Amino acid sequence: MSDPDLVADEVVLRRLSDDYATAVDRRDVDALRACFARDGRLVMLSGARPRREYVGHEGLAAVVEELHSFVLTAHHVTTCSVALGSPGTGRGSVGCVAHHVRSDGSDLILHIRYDDEYRRDAGQAWRIVKRVANVLFSERQSVRLP
Repeated sequence: MSDPDLVADEVVLRRLSDDYATAVDRRDVDALRACFARDGRLVMLSGARPRREYVGHEGLAAVVEELHSFVLTAHHVTTCSVALGSPGTGRGSVGCVAHHVRSDGSDLILHIRYDDEYRRDAGQAWRIVKRVANVLFSERQSVRLP
């Protein structure tokens, strides 16, 4: 693979994390599914143990359902480091600060590291095969809603 190809793949994989954040914040199930392989998995950890796991495109709809207890979320991708493996595969580490705001103005802020596995699908588009959400720490604050 030439250097321009490598750079192009890294840009696409960074964009994939941005697309994931946008899909979650807009509660767009179809856009969220588009980020994942059909058999993709999203694993939410609590400490070192899985708290929830969403499997396949069908399972991802539950992610959006669970966010309805918040009036808004704002996921800000902060860092993204990717390494390409054998042809059509890769791994990534993605930083994110995710705000979860309730109607009373309370904001649960999660500082997350996503550990990702990627692969190209049959159409050669990059997809997330597995995303493990590691909450590094959390904080709470009050915000003023418009």
